[in-house]
Amino acid sequence: MKKKFLSFILALCLIIPATFMLSACKDNNEQTYTITFKNYDGTIISENKYVKDGEIVIPNNPTKPADNTYTYSFSGWDIEIPDEITEDLIITALYTPTYIEYDLSFPQSDISINKGGTELTNSNTLHYGDVVLITELQPVDEDVYHVDIQIVGAAPTSNVNEYIVQGNVSITYSKSLKYSISNIPNGVSISKNGTQLTTNDTLLSGDIINITYTERPGYEMDEFMVYGATQTENPNEYEVTGNLSIVFVELQSKYTLAFPSNLIVKRNNLVLTSESKLYYGDIITIERASGYEATDFIVTGATPTLNTNEYEVTGNVIINSNAIKTEYSLSAPEFITITRNGIALTSQDILYYGDVLLIDFESIGHTSYDFYIDGANSIGENEYEVIDNVVITQDYINLTIISDKATNTYRLSTFDSIWSADQRGDFDIDYSNSIGFYLDSDFKNNIPDTTTFNEDATVYTLMATLDKLTLTGESYAMTAAPINAQITGTVIFPRNVQYINSFMWTGITSVIIPANVRIIHSNAFAQCSSLESITFLGNVSEFQETAFHNSTNLKTIIINNETFANSFVDYNSNQRLLTYVETIYIAENIDDISDSIYITDNFTKQETSDKTGYDMYVKNSTES
Repeated sequence: MKKKFLSFILALCLIIPATFMLSACKDNNEQTYTITFKNYDGTIISENKYVKDGEIVIPNNPTKPADNTYTYSFSGWDIEIPDEITEDLIITALYTPTYIEYDLSFPQSDISINKGGTELTNSNTLHYGDVVLITELQPVDEDVYHVDIQIVGAAPTSNVNEYIVQGNVSITYSKSLKYSISNIPNGVSISKNGTQLTTNDTLLSGDIINITYTERPGYEMDEFMVYGATQTENPNEYEVTGNLSIVFVELQSKYTLAFPSNLIVKRNNLVLTSESKLYYGDIITIERASGYEATDFIVTGATPTLNTNEYEVTGNVIINSNAIKTEYSLSAPEFITITRNGIALTSQDILYYGDVLLIDFESIGHTSYDFYIDGANSIGENEYEVIDNVVITQDYINLTIISDKATNTYRLSTFDSIWSADQRGDFDIDYSNSIGFYLDSDFKNNIPDTTTFNEDATVYTLMATLDKLTLTGESYAMTAAPINAQITGTVIFPRNVQYINSFMWTGITSVIIPANVRIIHSNAFAQCSSLESITFLGNVSEFQETAFHNSTNLKTIIINNETFANSFVDYNSNQRLLTYVETIYIAENIDDISDSIYITDNFTKQETSDKTGYDMYVKNSTES
């Protein structure tokens, strides 16, 4: 019994695995099929493998997007889903199309739309691809009006006014007056929709434009008027209402000038004041005023150029300088009374540039022009303006003397007449209406065959041999010389002389003409080939014919009187004085010589002068 049970168990152990193996072989050998769901365009929606009795998984309803003509709705599959799968299947989605109706919108009072011979209205609908004719109802004068037709939803074909529908059709229509741009001033810019306009462009009523102007440095906008457009609420924005014209006026900005008295500011060589107005771009030069120590200065409102002390104006100009006045000394004989502002001065006092000194020559007891003043310019009766260290010295003036031993008299000779005096007497001649002289010294003859002048005087050759000539006293004056007198050096006339006669043929090198001289007679300085310079302290009203004939070396004239400087044109008919002159010095205190046509036309003012206290004018070149 036990043996049979073990056999059963063994048989069972063999049967069970065999059964499972047979079952597995059966599953592995069963047929499978592929079921594929596709959309209208062939794209795979799902794809699975199934056995014959498998249950097919159906995907969610797919969609098909609308095109220009139809909308689409899912209507099912192209085959029925089988209950039993016996083959591979491709199942495709099906859709039902719905025709799209396109709306039509257009201004029926201005536009006509025709389809196939039928006039349409806004109540009609269109289909994709419909062909329509779109035309204006009334013709428009295109020279006066601009018509704008905007068509949306239809595209033009190659035929005039023909369009093909592509969607909802919307048409807008506008008719605007055309306007011109008559003027766009320099500096003004006009733009529309970001595009710059010119005078050739056309504007339309209602156009929105931007108008701006560019401010130039140194200019201020004086007037800005826009005609043919009204400004909107936005800056620089205007709405066109007519033909556009713009008035734009700008003026140069005026700038102020401020500077201390220790500086001189010029523009085009004209001296400026703190009242002067400047303009942007003006070129100014800055100089240290005479009589002030050199020092740096600070300039605002102007930028330096490449030239020294030259600046270009960019705004209100302020110049600062801490330069102080230069101190000048005074040296003069003690017996001369010199005052400044009523206070007597001595050689220990300090002078400054521009100080006005009153020198009392009358108190000395004579009226001769006996003193030479260096460092100051004459500006009036006994008044002098300080320009440098002032040195006053006695001028020892030589006389032309003729000796007559037979009568023991000495004669002072002039062209007009001869005066004589006792050998030991004083000369005191009235020269009020002549070229006379004044001598307040003793005049003696003591030692034979010698001629001696004061050691500070220039020795001249006299016309006669004198035993001995000794001049004593404090001062001497110069008279005119007779013809052929051999006089050399500098001649300084008595200051009250009114007429000068003949110094013809003399060897003088320079002459100082006193302020009271009115007439210089014919041939007064003719043939003076050594005469180099003449100083005029006053206003000579008449130069007679040939006054300076053949004075070929006369190169320099020094002028201290404004009336005389401006009357040079009066002497243009008598070229004797001016024929050979190359340089004219005019005292700085003479502000204006614009009336002197001869000087301004034939001479050029120099930037700097080699003579202190004087402006320097050089004759223009005659070279072509």
